Amino acid sequence: MDANAWAAIAAAVVATIALYFAAVSARAAKRAAAHAEVVAKVEEDRREEERDRRHEELAPLPLGRVATKETRNGLYASLHVPRVYLVRIGLSTSANPASDDDYTWQKQRFLFDHEPNDICIYRKWPLPARQPRLATIKIKYWSPDVLYLVGDDDMPPEWDELASQVSVSSWWKCPTDPLDAYFVESNQLSGHGHWEMRSRILHPDEPTEGSVQD
Repeated sequence: MDANAWAAIAAAVVATIALYFAAVSARAAKRAAAHAEVVAKVEEDRREEERDRRHEELAPLPLGRVATKETRNGLYASLHVPRVYLVRIGLSTSANPASDDDYTWQKQRFLFDHEPNDICIYRKWPLPARQPRLATIKIKYWSPDVLYLVGDDDMPPEWDELASQVSVSSWWKCPTDPLDAYFVESNQLSGHGHWEMRSRILHPDEPTEGSVQD
């Protein structure tokens, strides 16, 4: 066998070995990519579980019974919260409101921690004989940061005034806030609350009952 034949055989062997190692390398790269994808999915699931856990930790306390008290200025309920929340409070004469349209919504406000938060139910009490009683209270809760995150760069003056009520140390946000679910209507935060709770309004002459969390 002459030198050219040996050279051809050697070249073929080298080519075969190169193809083998290329195939091994491709399989290894494919396994590494699959492993990386699994690791990324596990990490994303872990982050999502952590966000959900944090969401539950930041939730307001259940309303429980919303008892009312008579004052010189009318009938009020008093709420306590574990941290500052931005809220909209709705009141309805229906015992089982079908939608947000069945509520009369008060202007957005903050509920503050470490102090009772008075909610006006009626400006006058007792009620005139024919005036229907309010039956249900619904509260939409948001983290304070939503006031800035949802608002335009040029916020309405009343938003700036509202924001000034909260100290810097009390600002926080929930990692699961779906900002695209909120909107501003008539300078008021609207849409679905990040947390929502409702309860029967308990008048001074009625027995207490529990609440329902949506």
